[in-house]
Amino acid sequence: LAGIRALQVAARTSVFSFKGQNQDLRKIAQQLGVETVLEGSVRRAGDDVRITAQLIRASDGFHLWSEAYDRKLENIFAIQDDIASRIAEALQVSMGISGQPKVMPRSVNPEVYDLYLRARAMHRQRGEVLLEAVALFEQALSIDPEFAPAWAGLSHSYIVLPNYISKEEHQELGDVLAKSVDAAERALELDPALPTAIHAMANTLFFRLEWAEAERYFRQALELDPDSAPHKQDNDSLLTFSGQLEASRKVADRMIELDPYVPVFQNAMVALLEAQGENELKAKAIGIALEINPDLPNLQMVRFDEMLRTGQFAAARDYVKQMSELRFEHANLFEQLDWVESQGKAGKVPDPLYSPSVAFHADRYDIWLATVMESKEEWVEWFISPLLELYSPSAPAEKLHRFRSDPSTKAYLEDLRLPEYWRQVGWPDMCQPIGEADFSCG
Repeated sequence: LAGIRALQVAARTSVFSFKGQNQDLRKIAQQLGVETVLEGSVRRAGDDVRITAQLIRASDGFHLWSEAYDRKLENIFAIQDDIASRIAEALQVSMGISGQPKVMPRSVNPEVYDLYLRARAMHRQRGEVLLEAVALFEQALSIDPEFAPAWAGLSHSYIVLPNYISKEEHQELGDVLAKSVDAAERALELDPALPTAIHAMANTLFFRLEWAEAERYFRQALELDPDSAPHKQDNDSLLTFSGQLEASRKVADRMIELDPYVPVFQNAMVALLEAQGENELKAKAIGIALEINPDLPNLQMVRFDEMLRTGQFAAARDYVKQMSELRFEHANLFEQLDWVESQGKAGKVPDPLYSPSVAFHADRYDIWLATVMESKEEWVEWFISPLLELYSPSAPAEKLHRFRSDPSTKAYLEDLRLPEYWRQVGWPDMCQPIGEADFSCG
């Protein structure tokens, strides 16, 4: 249905956030920004499936149309296309909407597709269930190794795993970036025009610090699927961390418009707002994300960092008790809190620093930089993310100038391979080129 350009279809991830809540339909429609709701059910017995669907006008609860379909699960995509076409016909009659969804007849084992859908749902959920998502993608591929979407899904799950699992689990998995690259390459071999596969390759290029090539793949994925919020999320991250903040804001705003009730999308918006110094909006976005899922470790760390930045030390002490014990050692978090509160003068430096921003808040650039360089060995995303502290105008101007103009900052940016990319797309406000081969920041 989302393929009908005349329809504005709310993204499934945000829609499913209301599942099982028994909220008033009018309130759900208002929150999603829609006038009409399609709801129904799927019941399955062996290879038989019964699908019911009803179209409801949200303003008064009036049923515009309803239908039931009995089908054999011989080709799930053909069933989806058939029913979407019938619903589109009904919409045309009842709402005056024109246009037909794209019909893409493909054949896939229903068991494989079921495993794929379950894995994809867990991937969207994030958290520890990502390990189960990986297992389900791999189970689907053991049955049908030619199913490209599962390879793409596997690549997407591998590349975000380190943010949600323990260090021990990360070490047991080995080189997850290499595994993500292999899965993305396999997906593209099987289906070079599959948007999720192209998106997966873009992510792996980004994490290999091949900024320009990653951007090219992101653009290709968005040309094929322009209203994909997941594509926009990762494209937004590339734009944010390369300092292209105006372009990033356009992408992020559209991402949230398409799919507002997804914690990781809100988290991507948080990163951009931090880089732009929009602290009130940033705090609001953190609150929205944690209200949806308060247990995600990366979001918890963002909240903890924000409390340290704004000097909410008592609140931070209470909040530590709610943070993931799998991902964080609470004793270390309390040490970090004490250390920042004392401006880096209380006792020994906390070890390990989970986030370089802790040292940044304590005005200890030497430790910030050492932590950044250590994180390169841990996981490349943690090596990229400290750029936000250098971009953000939240700190005093004198402090930012001192940190940005430090020779070590220049070396850090060169390690990230950003100057060569900036010569192609333009320089951020904090840095300027000097001739053909040099640059300075301040």
